[in-house]
Amino acid sequence: MAARGEESGRIAQKRRTRKAIVAAAAELLAQGRTPSVTDVAEAADVSRRTVYMYFPTIEQLLIDAALLSMSRETVEAALDAVDDESDVERRVEVMTRAVQADFANTEQQGRTLLRLTVARALAEPS
Repeated sequence: MAARGEESGRIAQKRRTRKAIVAAAAELLAQGRTPSVTDVAEAADVSRRTVYMYFPTIEQLLIDAALLSMSRETVEAALDAVDDESDVERRVEVMTRAVQADFANTEQQGRTLLRLTVARALAEPS
């Protein structure tokens, strides 16, 4: 019985560690930086080795971080915007406008995501 509790505790700890790493990278991206593994490890208060255990490449980490930032902020703004709307068509319009308005807040993350996607495609052999 104790082994099962320990196992679920490890899973929860791994989830928290991964979340802290991605959140640290997202915060650095939001500051306009393109962080290194060392920067992220320091911000998340973990070792470089730990970062690499979860993300074999910095590109994978930064893509996850950019997506996290964009999703969280955009979805929260959109949901807040439609709270008082009951008409479905109006809800869609309000949510679309909220998502578009939030683009400025996530521009840096979006640019990083695009840059990493293009750089990875260019680096892959044809």
